[in-house]
Amino acid sequence: MYSATVLDGIIDGARSMGLEVLIRSGVEGVAGDLPHDCVGVVVVTVAATFVDDSAMARLRVPVVGIDPHQPTSREMMTVSATNWLGGRMATEHLIELGHQRIGWLGGFDNTAASRDRRDGYRAAILHAGLPLATELELSGSFSYESGLKNILELLALREPPTAVVAANDEIALGAMEGIRSLSKSVPGDISVVGFDDTPQAQWSTPQLTTVRQPLLDMGRIAVSMVLSAAGGGIVESKHVQVHTSLVTRSSTARPRH
Repeated sequence: MYSATVLDGIIDGARSMGLEVLIRSGVEGVAGDLPHDCVGVVVVTVAATFVDDSAMARLRVPVVGIDPHQPTSREMMTVSATNWLGGRMATEHLIELGHQRIGWLGGFDNTAASRDRRDGYRAAILHAGLPLATELELSGSFSYESGLKNILELLALREPPTAVVAANDEIALGAMEGIRSLSKSVPGDISVVGFDDTPQAQWSTPQLTTVRQPLLDMGRIAVSMVLSAAGGGIVESKHVQVHTSLVTRSSTARPRH
């Protein structure tokens, strides 16, 4: 849903400028030949990792990576969110509610977004004078299955967390299912915070407290950057960061004890 929501923004931005969007899936789609009238490329997350300097030279059009895991070209423009700040805001929210033992459910360790969000989580813990408990930090993938697996591991600890911060909404939703499978409740037994504010955050029961990235705007900004560069105009910044904000819903509450 993250990629689908970003894509909606890309399509909306392109349509407003009279352009069409050609969608290609996977790394092969980025590396393949482009139509002769292509004015630029927007790549989302993983795919951006494989656009190196040689690929940029071969494409010969402006390229913008949205939240790239690890951009490998000096020429690639990027759009991302304030991931570190978002991770800190999510954790501070739980600390303000009175939680002192807070877990972290991360995505891929080799991605900049997951690391930055985790570092924000750690900064909030340390700023509050709480100990960093490495046994409360687990990583996996940005998936529902990863959240389900890792929350069960955390809740099996002798001293389980009373709250968790997840690196994205899908991990958070998987964690909520894992909590329910143990006949525990959210937020009665454990509070959960996600990241992204994809549509599922409001579809879940309870509705998910999460860090909002303006995903539609990120897609529109990427299109604008492509067109500015393609037209020979001045791109104000090659690396744009958009602001994150905390959306408080019903998956977080004060701890029982």
